[in-house]
Amino acid sequence: MQARIEEEQFKGQKSLLLMSSTYNSLLDGDHLEFKNEPDQEKKREKLTVMVMAEEEDNAVSVESEFPKGRVKKIMRLDEDVKRVSSEALLLVSRSTELFLQFLAEKSAQVAMEKKRKTVNLEHLRTAVKRHQPTRDFLLDSLPLPTQPAKPDKPVPAADQNKSSTVPPGTRRIDQFFRKSEPQNPAQAQIQAQPPTPIE
Repeated sequence: MQARIEEEQFKGQKSLLLMSSTYNSLLDGDHLEFKNEPDQEKKREKLTVMVMAEEEDNAVSVESEFPKGRVKKIMRLDEDVKRVSSEALLLVSRSTELFLQFLAEKSAQVAMEKKRKTVNLEHLRTAVKRHQPTRDFLLDSLPLPTQPAKPDKPVPAADQNKSSTVPPGTRRIDQFFRKSEPQNPAQAQIQAQPPTPIE
């Protein structure tokens, strides 16, 4: 057994000597090819990792970022929609994601043009105004631009009350907790009268 091990070691040393003599007989340019081989292997591995990462980024995810139940409820707000298929739900969710991504990118671009780090409502309004299809349906829904915080001249007290009113279509939080008022003025008068005692 010991003889066999020594024989294998001798063969290994012989092959090592043969390889080293062959390596030494190569020209200088050929040496570089063998020296750079591990570097090339590392480069190939890095390239493979980068390509795989890029493919993962480009892969379309099947799942939506939005909760399915909530998107379904929003879709059912339309009186014509009674049922929502899973394909329609996926398409609406994905198109919403893409639209919001587009809007965020354009708003960030406007903020960078104005040398700001934070995107605000004005940047969003500007981005919407620059894109014709988005402007057609979204500009009316955005809140109006805010007035400057400090006026140039003093404002009378009567005008200050007008400026503190809320925009049309908004409600105060206490309106959610009040009893609903009747639509018909005649019903309002009947409810306003105290009940008459029965004699």
